[in-house]
Amino acid sequence: MRILLLAFFSCWAYSNISAQQLNGRIINSVNHNAIPFVNISIKNTYLGTVSDADGKYQLKVPMQYANATVCFSCIGYDSREVSVSQLLKNGDIVLTPADVQLGEVTIMPDSTLRSFLRKAYEKIPENYPFYPTQYEAFYREGLQNNKRQYIRLVEAITKANKSSYKNAQSGTVQLIESRKYIDADSGQTFPISFYGGPHFIHELDCVKERYSFIKPHKDYEYTYEGLTKYNDEQVHQISFQPKAGSKKSFKGTMFIHVSTLSYLRFDLQLTDQGLERRFDSPIKTSYGLRSLSKTYVVNYQLRDSVCFLKSIFENEQIETKTGNIFYSPLEMVITKSKTSNVAAIPYNCQIQLAYVPDREATDYFQSDWKDYNTLAQIEVVDTLTTKHIFENKHRQMKKKDQLLDFFRRLDISYKIAYEPYHLSSGLRHLTYRDVSYERKLNNAGTTLALDMSIAYNLSQQMNIGYIIEMGLSDSNLQEKHGPQISYKLPLKTMGNNLFLEPQLAYVWHKYGRSIGVQNFDMEFSFGGKNFKNSKIEALPSIRHHGLQTGSSLLYQLSSMLYLDVNVNYYIPSDIDDVLYLKERSGFFLTRKTANELLSETEAVLTIDGKQTYQSGANYDNWSVSVGVRLMF
Repeated sequence: MRILLLAFFSCWAYSNISAQQLNGRIINSVNHNAIPFVNISIKNTYLGTVSDADGKYQLKVPMQYANATVCFSCIGYDSREVSVSQLLKNGDIVLTPADVQLGEVTIMPDSTLRSFLRKAYEKIPENYPFYPTQYEAFYREGLQNNKRQYIRLVEAITKANKSSYKNAQSGTVQLIESRKYIDADSGQTFPISFYGGPHFIHELDCVKERYSFIKPHKDYEYTYEGLTKYNDEQVHQISFQPKAGSKKSFKGTMFIHVSTLSYLRFDLQLTDQGLERRFDSPIKTSYGLRSLSKTYVVNYQLRDSVCFLKSIFENEQIETKTGNIFYSPLEMVITKSKTSNVAAIPYNCQIQLAYVPDREATDYFQSDWKDYNTLAQIEVVDTLTTKHIFENKHRQMKKKDQLLDFFRRLDISYKIAYEPYHLSSGLRHLTYRDVSYERKLNNAGTTLALDMSIAYNLSQQMNIGYIIEMGLSDSNLQEKHGPQISYKLPLKTMGNNLFLEPQLAYVWHKYGRSIGVQNFDMEFSFGGKNFKNSKIEALPSIRHHGLQTGSSLLYQLSSMLYLDVNVNYYIPSDIDDVLYLKERSGFFLTRKTANELLSETEAVLTIDGKQTYQSGANYDNWSVSVGVRLMF
């Protein structure tokens, strides 16, 4: 028994010392102010973190690195290296502002500066990973009231894959863990929720996404501000802003390494035009929100002459229509990087851009993230104490949140369909209730229709929905509708996504051609409906139903919009030749349509003088359609 207990406590003790946690604050040696966005890494590894906006940091050091050195580097400061053992005693770090001699500052004319920026842009493929990379990242996004107290908070551990920086393809994201806090009293006072935060590791990677201001762009003005230092090496400091009359969204400063021409950091803010567009959609406008300011810091780290994305910080000040002020901070730091044997993230593990993190996250009081590197723990954020988090459970999800979750699972598609119908040529004559119709029809071949569908995603890949198709020709009766089930097969998920989607549906079809509109002076009954309208259109048609199989090829055009190319094959199980009568006057929403089998109706149809019970229409059982699909 003693041996078992000894073994148990030995395992427990080892689990608690398998990683040592460093905590501290980084300050300026001159004015003692906090230094945010300092790159912190275990020397000769891809493990690390970044100091937050208050200069605080937290780093878990695996036991195999207990004797290692931790590197602290930040643009504008001399770098420092401190042993793990020393940091365990005192984690606070003082950095000294870099001494840049005035003689080192160079004035660049505009043409020379633009030529220099183009050279830096062209060196992106060799300065950044030219191979696939994978990152473990910590993400935090919150909402604060005007006292800078958190009323909403969500944190996540994510895994992100990036393709080579030789292209601008966006990457994929997997959610590993997530947790949230919503203040029970005031957490619901802000009218909307933000989405897409975990994807900012791709969306705000200015270099990978090739933001227009780094090229350089003709709509921007650039100013050389001089030299500063990073890791004891010189760095160019270049500011930019849109030219007068330009509608560009960003202005700010970029920092470029002198010897490698790598972009090391971007300090950005939205222009007045960018702020105006921030909430200009009809839905957001209805809430009366206004962005007062929005800033970004995108930070990279140079290691072995290769530059890696390290952190992203964002902060926005928002005013509501009632004059209330809210702040929305976002922090993302890469804590672990993998540069070889990078496996793709399976599609069913990926989160999409419309994913709202706080919908499915665990409550703070139920989470334990001792195995992950994060930014400074939430208990050290001045405006939010651990006791306040753990003693206040958030409310049940509101109906509007449930409705949002429902809508983000929808796929909506609009396409133009090409369907081959055949119609035997000849003079058609129809007599009904002493009223005659007559029209000569040729051997028509194909028709165009508007194909619409809406589907609900049961999972990442499977959805159920309903399709509706309506002909675009006023002289045709062409309709199709029915339920459908489909399954997305990912062909390419790095960059612009590409999917193959097999589909199975059961549909009802009808197709016919008009042989004219005539006036009826009497009231009559047809197909179980009473007609009182004077103008009636006659359409000999076919009506059938059956299985429809097909596939869509989906290619991503933008974050939520896809090109949808579809091919279908139809297997009818029952075909009827019918006569449709449609009202053509009166209020369009109350116009009646009815049908009767040609073999049972009082109406007499002849083609080229021969009575027939067949409409003369046939369907070739296949169709092709092209359009767009909105996938949330």
